[in-house]
Amino acid sequence: MKPSWFLFRSAPVSVAPEDFSSTAEDTTSDVLNIKGDQFHSEQWVVNLSSKDMVALGLTTAIGGHYFAWNIGLSIGFGGFLVVLFLVSSAYYCLVLCVAELSSALPFAGGAYGIARVTLGIYPGYLVAVCDSFKSIIYASAAAYSIGQMISRANDGPLLIEENRVYEFAHWAGFYVFCLSIHLYGRQFFWRVNLALAAMSVVILFVYIFGSIRFVEFEKNASYPGEEGIGKWFHGGMYGFMSVLPLGTRFFQGIQSINLACGHIKNPKTEVPKGYVWSMSFVMVTSFTVFFLATAVKPGLLIFIARLRPLSSGFKQIFGIEHYRAAIVSIPPTVVSGFGFMYRYGQQMSAMGKSGLLNPVFGKELPCRRSPYVALLVGSVLGYVLCVVKWYYPDLQDQLYELSVLGAITTFL
Repeated sequence: MKPSWFLFRSAPVSVAPEDFSSTAEDTTSDVLNIKGDQFHSEQWVVNLSSKDMVALGLTTAIGGHYFAWNIGLSIGFGGFLVVLFLVSSAYYCLVLCVAELSSALPFAGGAYGIARVTLGIYPGYLVAVCDSFKSIIYASAAAYSIGQMISRANDGPLLIEENRVYEFAHWAGFYVFCLSIHLYGRQFFWRVNLALAAMSVVILFVYIFGSIRFVEFEKNASYPGEEGIGKWFHGGMYGFMSVLPLGTRFFQGIQSINLACGHIKNPKTEVPKGYVWSMSFVMVTSFTVFFLATAVKPGLLIFIARLRPLSSGFKQIFGIEHYRAAIVSIPPTVVSGFGFMYRYGQQMSAMGKSGLLNPVFGKELPCRRSPYVALLVGSVLGYVLCVVKWYYPDLQDQLYELSVLGAITTFL
């Protein structure tokens, strides 16, 4: 028998049939009503609208425009354009399906609640675990990137390794800032979330409209040293399949909207609106950013190696050095981590309430109704991942691939 303090110990559960009735003989804590994943009258609601749902989707997903998707251009502009078209189409279909399901049967636990109903408890548990560790890894990646960008901005083109120890404080500052807003919760959280989403959109529009005048498509977007179709397609089918998951980077986390079902008065209408509008915006801007980022200097091969794909555009817009231009990407990176923190906090809290994790994960602050245990545990794990990556930099790629695996598992 495991001790009660073991955090990840969950009680064995089974789905109660529709005609289940409690009697002296069959009443047991081992029976879990599947409706526990849905919002109910005891959950607090705030005066939210589809505008807040759109903002929630953008805070989580729009950060993908600023980070690491450009590696997919190793198969050429045309190859990655096909990848982006396929992935965006699949995401749009997914969002439409989830929006329709949410209008009929809103689930406060997000995608895993729907998976439990349609596939059963164990597939639902698998989806929940993959979704949670994916969100923790993405928030950790945002914190780690913030530390790197600040170090690079302070030290200039020649990074001083001794000064990188301050990155530990940068990570802590990120988590303290985001946690304070999440823990205070309620209407304050949604106002801050709306402001952060608006800031990310403004920065993105500055990039889009500012970089248009620097476009040299034929010169910068084509694969150098190739002729004919080889200028636009490279690497064959193997290369295409290897970068296919990278197309999801633009849309990761937009499913966070479903997690707000328990906090909104009319989720059956507002949640679908939020899904459609946020996904439409992210889809249009993803293609726009893709075209513009590849069509400006420094050219395809150098651009592929850049960790922050929009820095080259900001460099030309503001006429500053590349390491300074990365500073512009810090606010959207903070916003992205902020959005994923909401995701894993609500996800693990719902898991604790429905029996998939120890019930302690479902505990909330009495006056604010914030899932403080889930938020704190997820944030501590994220900070630990930052420390691990600092000492073992080679693990960054493996952790990113693990997060993509979690995302793909969830979607399947």
